[in-house]
Amino acid sequence: TRINSAKHIIDEMKELEDKYRTQAVFFMDDDFLFNKKRVMEFCKLYRKANLKIIWGCQAMVISVNKEILEEIKSINCKQIMFGFESGNQRILSIVKNNVTTVEQNRKAISLVKESGILACGNFMIGNPSETESEIEDTKKFILENKLDGFGFTISTPIPGTKLWKMCEEKG
Repeated sequence: TRINSAKHIIDEMKELEDKYRTQAVFFMDDDFLFNKKRVMEFCKLYRKANLKIIWGCQAMVISVNKEILEEIKSINCKQIMFGFESGNQRILSIVKNNVTTVEQNRKAISLVKESGILACGNFMIGNPSETESEIEDTKKFILENKLDGFGFTISTPIPGTKLWKMCEEKG
């Protein structure tokens, strides 16, 4: 994975805004907020460049906190998309290797919404051994947390992933 510096990202945003009059961008990065130092540098350079472009990003639940959210909100971040995958803890533990819990996901949504940023999520259905009841848990999770946007994909094993290995083991 190639990670661009904050300066590189700002230079590209400046070009998009000046040359192409782009008004919004979305960062397709597994976790744009992961490196706090880079995020803070990005915020500083965004201000210095006097950008007006609005933006959103993908992030992991463990990367959001009040400080980061206040900073990015102040420089026109409008949306964060999380890969929640499931609203059921058993399934989440399988597909996310116990990285996050349903409760941590709820707290992240709450923090993001409190900051005034849209909280969105992606989910997978059809995971190995997933039941209709567990899919219903995901539906309830979305409704109870009042996500601002969400998407579903059918769980697809990709070679080299944990899901692929699980499917191979089960034949």
